[in-house]
Amino acid sequence: MIARSAGDPVAGEPAPGTSPLPLAARLPAGDPLGALERIAARPVHPAVLELPAVDPGPWAELAAAAREVLPGALLAVRAQEDPTAGDPTGEGLAAGAALLPSAAALGTVDDVDATRGLGDALGDLLAGLGIDVLLGPVLHVAGGPDPLVGTAAVGRDGDLVARHGRALAAGVRDAGIAACGFALPGLGGIPWADAAGDRPGEGVPLTGAQWRDHLLPWAIAPWLDAVLAAPVAASALGEGTAALAPWPLRLLEESAHAPFHGLLVAGELGVAAARDVLDLPAAVLAAARAGAHVLHVGDPSALAPAAAALREAERTGELPPELLARRTGAAAERLAALRARRRWLPTPDPAAAAAVLAARSAALALRAVRARRAALDLRPVAVVDLRAQAGAAALVDALRARHLQAESPLYAADLEAAPQILAVTGRGTRDPGETGRLRALLAARPDAIVVHTGPRETLPEAERTVSALGASRTMLDAAVAALLGDRPA
Repeated sequence: MIARSAGDPVAGEPAPGTSPLPLAARLPAGDPLGALERIAARPVHPAVLELPAVDPGPWAELAAAAREVLPGALLAVRAQEDPTAGDPTGEGLAAGAALLPSAAALGTVDDVDATRGLGDALGDLLAGLGIDVLLGPVLHVAGGPDPLVGTAAVGRDGDLVARHGRALAAGVRDAGIAACGFALPGLGGIPWADAAGDRPGEGVPLTGAQWRDHLLPWAIAPWLDAVLAAPVAASALGEGTAALAPWPLRLLEESAHAPFHGLLVAGELGVAAARDVLDLPAAVLAAARAGAHVLHVGDPSALAPAAAALREAERTGELPPELLARRTGAAAERLAALRARRRWLPTPDPAAAAAVLAARSAALALRAVRARRAALDLRPVAVVDLRAQAGAAALVDALRARHLQAESPLYAADLEAAPQILAVTGRGTRDPGETGRLRALLAARPDAIVVHTGPRETLPEAERTVSALGASRTMLDAAVAALLGDRPA
């Protein structure tokens, strides 16, 4: 058990520390318990602690440990894939994103009641695990011919994205879980080719009408508890990186045609500082001036420097005392309301909630996948990953879970002898390299089945295909189910 530091507050009280504005940080996926010990030993504690994207088992252990040493902190998680935050293939997000079907699956099925049911079950699971905040729904609208968001966008229609975002948020909030919209209008229009750029979003090629579509989902802001402004720029919406600029708050109120009464979270200030060529203290002060209520510094080691920068700016008057007092008061009031929300609600059984969520996710995912002239029998299966960032383990595991003998062969001779072959694609028709590798494989094995994890419009030309609409385990399980002849209920 992690030792609790002296002077920690009782449960429900604000986290200790001397930061004038609440801070948020994220536990690293590697050694999160060790990171918790280091945070507890520091003088500045986060008001919001984001747990890494893992499956619910570690979440339960991490949440219990965090409650022990940081009893006043709100605990937050992400449960939807978001390539704009890194790892565009989605493979590395498979564990966390496997809690839900892909956003594209929600949009393809377009059953708002089913999405609401997912939100209900997810809210019960998070409440049962002792987690307070969902960093979601993700409100991307796919735009342009080759958007980076891929299957992490519900679709290309802003109304469609808004409907499902509101349904998911309503479900989790009914369980007493706070919903934090993510991440910024226009991110869905970032082309794949710009993913490695220093300032993604600066030149998003969207017309005026397209911008209107990207803004539509943000009209649900009044039904959210918070919104996270991403560390990216969108010059058509305002000047400067969103996490450090005042225009996101104005944008929220204009989109919703009403005042925004939730928390504005300035996201990933370390990343924002690097993109604007600033040091962390300058980025922290810029976000504070811009109107943020909570400053998400990312790395926990940045908590103390961020707090020191705020204290010094308060002392010198660089941040006006009345501004800090007003913002701190609003943030404290809203955070206290979130802490108190579950006080009178029963705590669901997490195992039962996980089972309900898994069943509902599997059912919706199966409704979303499409198999064309493709079926598997009980013979062994070879899985070949043709994506640039190969990682076939999730599909191999999905096949083995259905008691099929599955391997990812290392040698051509093993591939030639395989009774059945599944070829995994992601970028599909948008990637000449992937397309060339697929053609070569199909020339040698025309019986191969293509399992495409990208958007349906990028499905490769092949005789036998399965459109999985995502690389998470949930979507790959559904693809295997379709190949084995399962039918949606």
